[in-house]
Amino acid sequence: MCSSDLREYAKTRLTLEDLQPLVEVDGVLEPGEANEDLLLALERLAPFGLENPRPLFAFRSAGVSGPPQAWKEKHLKIMVRKGGRNLLLKAFGMGDQADAIHEAGIIDVAFELERDWYGGVGLLARDWRPSHQGHSSLMGPYTSVSEFGT
Repeated sequence: MCSSDLREYAKTRLTLEDLQPLVEVDGVLEPGEANEDLLLALERLAPFGLENPRPLFAFRSAGVSGPPQAWKEKHLKIMVRKGGRNLLLKAFGMGDQADAIHEAGIIDVAFELERDWYGGVGLLARDWRPSHQGHSSLMGPYTSVSEFGT
């Protein structure tokens, strides 16, 4: 099979969704679950690195509460609302995505828990996408390992 045959075959079989990068999350959380108890449990799993990556979590269908705030030019502070709570996420290197995040209105966001500057629980955004409410899974780039076994 030559490369042109392969391209034609791929055109007939692959969808745009098949070409989206996959972000595997370890769990989908509700806001109240991203708390001190979970952070303490995660800290017992440290040190994190190549052989032991930090767990990645997600919130589904979080409302963006206003435009993300630019922070040191390349970074953002994103305020979202979910389950009656306002949540602040730091987003390193996502400064160029502020308008898209704001325009999306409701997002799914993948994040890590961290100890914030004041000793509390911080949320560090790693990826996001516009939410597709009502879908049975975290479609597109997010798949929950615990829910879908991928």
